[in-house]
Amino acid sequence: MKIHTGPKPPKMLQCPTCKGSGIQTIETSTISPGKPVERMSLKITCVICKGAAVISPATQKALQREADLWCRCGKSSDDVIFHDDGECGDCRKHHYHCGFCKKICQVG
Repeated sequence: MKIHTGPKPPKMLQCPTCKGSGIQTIETSTISPGKPVERMSLKITCVICKGAAVISPATQKALQREADLWCRCGKSSDDVIFHDDGECGDCRKHHYHCGFCKKICQVG
């Protein structure tokens, strides 16, 4: 009989990126002057769960912290604030914050 004395392993959660399939779909658009927009869909192994279809609670918490940095107010195209590389604690890359909610609306 084995007795486990360590901490209980965390309950794994369905990956929100691939919705538990282990596969992620990437949508692309190629815009060329004088040509119609070319759209392509590519299926890859999910970059978040690495194809396992589940994530740990710690990973879910990290994903939520990252998601909380992004603007969702819909007003970001009207008024933006530019931050150069290394100027902001939210993101080291140059980016823009929404002038209304002050969250990131574009990186690069």
